[in-house]
Amino acid sequence: MWYNSGMGITDWLMLAAVIVALGLGVTSILHTQSLQKRERREKLLNEIIEWATDVASCGIEPTSPEVEEVTDAEALTFLSNQVKKLGTLQLLRARSEKIKEISLNIGSAMTNTVDEVTRNLKNQLSSLYGFKHDPGPLIIREVVQNNALLYSSAVKLIQEATRFKTKDIS
Repeated sequence: MWYNSGMGITDWLMLAAVIVALGLGVTSILHTQSLQKRERREKLLNEIIEWATDVASCGIEPTSPEVEEVTDAEALTFLSNQVKKLGTLQLLRARSEKIKEISLNIGSAMTNTVDEVTRNLKNQLSSLYGFKHDPGPLIIREVVQNNALLYSSAVKLIQEATRFKTKDIS
């Protein structure tokens, strides 16, 4: 039998040491994989936050005087500044597809919020294109409202992504 094969106490201690070392190695590998997974998730959340911050910087706060007090005289100046952001908004819209893919790896709540920002981004782009072709008072109000919605949804996404990050830390 194996227990009677001449193994001494030293051999048994050596076998026990090998088993312990193997267990520690497996534990170390699992811990490293866990850390890598957490770091990857944090990197993805940072990318979402960066994108949402860029989107928010193209919008205006809903409570700012610009939203509530856009007169006809100020409207053209305000909107021409918004039209200058078209290129940036188009780049952000293009990045939204990648951000959506990232959000799918994080959770449905994050994906829904990314969809909301993307929808508001599309609406703002449509409004600004409409303004370029017909700068009437209705389109001015639409641009201002869409701009405020875009800002609000981007801030909401930043808050949600930050909440996910802090949940991972604790």
